[in-house]
Amino acid sequence: MSDDLISECKTIGTVNLEMIARINQIGDETTMFKNYYVQKRDEPDQGLFFVEEVVEELPRSSLLENWKKVITLKKPVDLFNDKLNYNCSTFQDITKLNESMLGVIDKFLFLDPKRAQSELEKFKVNFEILQQCLGEVEGSFHNVSDFSKLSTYQVEVDDINNRIKQVFLNPDVIWGPKMTWAGPVTSHTINKNRASQISGQYGAVLSTRGYSTGIHKFNIRVHSRTSTCMLGVAPIGVSRTSYNYSSNGFYMNLADGSLYSGAPFSYSNRQCLGRAVTGGTTIVITLDCNKHTLTYTYEGKDYLAYEGLPNVKLFLSFDNDTTAGTEIEIL
Repeated sequence: MSDDLISECKTIGTVNLEMIARINQIGDETTMFKNYYVQKRDEPDQGLFFVEEVVEELPRSSLLENWKKVITLKKPVDLFNDKLNYNCSTFQDITKLNESMLGVIDKFLFLDPKRAQSELEKFKVNFEILQQCLGEVEGSFHNVSDFSKLSTYQVEVDDINNRIKQVFLNPDVIWGPKMTWAGPVTSHTINKNRASQISGQYGAVLSTRGYSTGIHKFNIRVHSRTSTCMLGVAPIGVSRTSYNYSSNGFYMNLADGSLYSGAPFSYSNRQCLGRAVTGGTTIVITLDCNKHTLTYTYEGKDYLAYEGLPNVKLFLSFDNDTTAGTEIEIL
């Protein structure tokens, strides 16, 4: 019986040697295969994550070098003190162990048949496991087929998207990093969420995030305010090199609390706040995209500045008409 097991082990181990030889002859050949990447959208409206299927070409030598698997093997009793290493995870480990086990097999001929059979059965199982792994290595060299796993993975990712979407239904949850000023621009000096006007320069600086739905509050710390300061909301198309408060956007001049805007209001020096916003204070701007209104809150009192805002994406905007001396910060 042990002679039969020795023969079976040798047969399987020899086939493994042939597979190893074929694998080692890969040379400079390449393989086309499909990888699936989970990507993140900039806005979560259509689902935060999506799956992208990419057909890539890699040298087979690279695939072989990076092939790795946790392989669970039987551990025969070390009857001959050969100290074989059954901790395998790479192609090199498989090659070494297969050759080492083949070198031990004939030694079992000198053991009691019953004792030899128990350990040889473990050897046979290990040879079979190694053969299965070698088949996986060879299989990784096959070019991609028309079969795609994209829809399967997207279903799983959409399940995650739906669970995340439930979180965003809360009005106090906003997607993305904290909003800052988008630069660089020539009209303002920008340091992340701080912006200050540059003397002699025209143009607006916008926030990094705009909105067309929902209610959004901007807490603005006025660090200094010694000149004209046009602060409000505007569409993405504002000028970065000329002033906008009378043509494009919806602003309040913090120097005296008056409103200035482009169409459809075309406000000019329309009083709203009734006084100046001073340095060292905080003003809150509330953009309600659902009601299309813009409200300023200062020293605990709300001032409705605009009703009937256009249904477009609006950004927080700080406009400059050559005056310096104002520095504000998005809190």
